[in-house]
Amino acid sequence: MAADVTGSGSEQSMLLPMIGQTDGVRAADTVITADAGYHSHENVQALQQAGIAAMVADGQMRKRD
Repeated sequence: MAADVTGSGSEQSMLLPMIGQTDGVRAADTVITADAGYHSHENVQALQQAGIAAMVADGQMRKRD
């Protein structure tokens, strides 16, 4: 688990640094979860390239409910 405070209106740039804070405690079978504020094509692509299992909600999630 990780936490941080930022003065930015967008959380997108914080996803990868937040995940980086968990490197020492994250197991191979850990799945990262994040709300829609962290979703971006770049973040999803970076997670995939790093082999990090994650579920990041997108902005259209509630419309599909």
